[in-house]
Amino acid sequence: MNTFKIGDRVKYTSAKYGDSECNPLWNGKYGRIIGTVCHTNGLPCWVNVNWSNGIKNDYEPQSLEIVNESFEIEKDFDDLISNL
Repeated sequence: MNTFKIGDRVKYTSAKYGDSECNPLWNGKYGRIIGTVCHTNGLPCWVNVNWSNGIKNDYEPQSLEIVNESFEIEKDFDDLISNL
């Protein structure tokens, strides 16, 4: 089970709640939206995320993954170069 703390950078990887502006599935139709954990009660229940598109929503921990931003940026750059 994932444990999150306030300030963690996360991505939504479960399609349980669909792929929409308020539930931006990683690599889905809204691209790669990263969020910041802004509230957690410390229990394995719900995590409140503020997405970089300005929308907040609550998720079960198993629907989220911690993001290594430097790795994701490097991967995006590699993908861009390989598609030239």
